[in-house]
Amino acid sequence: MDTTEIAVIVGGVAAIGHGARRPTEDLDVVVDFERTNLRRLAVAMHELNARARTGGYLDAETLELSKALVHEDLIGSTEITTWQTDAGPLDILRELPAANAAPSRYHDLIVRSSASVVGSVAVQLASLDDIIASKRWANRPKDRAALDELEALAVRKATTRHAERSADAEDVSRPIVDDRTRRTPPGTQPPEPGLGIP
Repeated sequence: MDTTEIAVIVGGVAAIGHGARRPTEDLDVVVDFERTNLRRLAVAMHELNARARTGGYLDAETLELSKALVHEDLIGSTEITTWQTDAGPLDILRELPAANAAPSRYHDLIVRSSASVVGSVAVQLASLDDIIASKRWANRPKDRAALDELEALAVRKATTRHAERSADAEDVSRPIVDDRTRRTPPGTQPPEPGLGIP
């Protein structure tokens, strides 16, 4: 399944995709909650043996119970669901909260996202600004601990973009000399090649 069509990766995995070094334990995604996409997501989750992360159940019991839970109707009716899959923990979100701003849904995030590859899978990473805004909103100790690195990354990326734009502007302003436009002054002839004339 091409995840770029239905989900944007957020949270710690997206931060690592932007260059952060802080480890994370689970994959957080904001999903397009259009019904067709939820159906495709449910199929992929069944393939990964997704089971709800709940306490008090043995894993085999949880897997059996989750066969009924992994359904487009359940996922689509809940703001956030948390799962354990054969590929690791997975959190599915309807929207990404942000400090001092309205929450962002899939269609908001995708226009600010960037393409990347995780393993061999093509993905869309939420923008660094969106990740930082969500960390400020969550404001847990681990989020506050991550902010220094994320904000430093954002400054470095902004500095790099500014330098690249300046270089591009310099290239555009530099006059282009085309040998075909050169003119020989009246009354002179260019030296013939091979005569040793400097």
